[in-house]
Amino acid sequence: MKNPDTLAWVEELLTPGYRRKPMFGGFTYSYDDVMVMALFESEGSRSHRGQTYPYELWFGCMFPVEREKQDEARAQFPFLVQHPVLGKWLYLPSETEDFESNAEAVLREIRRRNPLLGTIPNSKRPKKGRAVKEDAGTYSRTPMMFREELPAEKLKKAKRLSDLLGLGPVMEKRMIQAGIRSVEHFVKMGWQEAAKRLVDLHPRHLNAIYAYVLIGALGNVGFNEISEAEKKEAVALMAQWRQEMKAAKKKAPPKKKAAPRKAPSKTKISRAKKR
Repeated sequence: MKNPDTLAWVEELLTPGYRRKPMFGGFTYSYDDVMVMALFESEGSRSHRGQTYPYELWFGCMFPVEREKQDEARAQFPFLVQHPVLGKWLYLPSETEDFESNAEAVLREIRRRNPLLGTIPNSKRPKKGRAVKEDAGTYSRTPMMFREELPAEKLKKAKRLSDLLGLGPVMEKRMIQAGIRSVEHFVKMGWQEAAKRLVDLHPRHLNAIYAYVLIGALGNVGFNEISEAEKKEAVALMAQWRQEMKAAKKKAPPKKKAAPRKAPSKTKISRAKKR
């Protein structure tokens, strides 16, 4: 995988200037020599050393924190857990309730350069007596492309869904799979119907960030720059759909277990041997 897929929006929360590097099937993110985050999107692993966990071990956000600072970090971010395999990392599984708002909270502190978050790999640590270069400045976000265009002008010019702000080729492909065929079609149905179609396509889209992206695309603004009212509406809608899905699962009849295969009788075994 060359780029993040489902969690690509998390990368957008970082300020420009980071360095992304592949690691163990995921990606790490660093500013200068300080590693601040890793993203993983691998499904199918919930067990480690005989213990099973209620979440995917390699699908979510990881934040490196020195062990002596982890108690303080977890007090500030109680939704983070120590990763079962990589003990130096605090983990936010994608299945966590309020995953999107929790991820935003941690990334906000990374942008503020919270000293609890981030570590310097041993290979990058300065040798004794070597001066460490410091930068007292703060990260700043550069203007996005086409930001100066009005939403109506941008929508009129867009020929493909991926031409809209925040919608890349991966998102365009998913929207087409969900039956959202064109920009005009998207505009007519609105972000609510588009979000519902994406959720019906795959439960992983049951995340307010996807709604933020759709709202931003229609308004020609970044997903993290939509109004608070729009964010609240998206969060409420996702919570409603989440409850509806839980209720539907409870009503669904339990799956029938396949009957165990009967062992062949001694008569059949003896006949087979004679043949």
